[in-house]
Amino acid sequence: MTYYVLEKGYLNIKPGKTPQIRVTDIKKLPIKEAKNQIPFIRFVDYILFLKQFKRLNSLDHLMPIYFEQLIDGMVYELYFPELFQNYGCEIIKFLGELPEFTESMNDEEKMKICQKVYDRLNDAAHPVRIHLEKMKKEIPEIRIIEGLEN
Repeated sequence: MTYYVLEKGYLNIKPGKTPQIRVTDIKKLPIKEAKNQIPFIRFVDYILFLKQFKRLNSLDHLMPIYFEQLIDGMVYELYFPELFQNYGCEIIKFLGELPEFTESMNDEEKMKICQKVYDRLNDAAHPVRIHLEKMKKEIPEIRIIEGLEN
């Protein structure tokens, strides 16, 4: 987004005024829409819950960070599907079941869901973890976005 705001002139700057981005300019941004938004929704739900959950131990704090990394990887895959296929780094198709929170669930039940999903997707042998690590090492465009290129 920074590229489009700064390089494409989507930032309306007038001397002595606060910079503004116009709605019409935002509509010009190349925003991809996921065919299946459910995984994104589930991970956001998990992250929001985990960040407000009061009884997290030191290892539990890794869960929202990992889920945020997964969302980043999924967004990259939306924008660069051919790269992800060519490098064998697809993530979305390997996510599997992502249980939904329901209104009747208590915090402990929600925590069990988060822990189960985290343990499964963060397992060293799971394709999601392998591909998440691989994309940051091998896909040049992702390395640049992540600030890993010199």
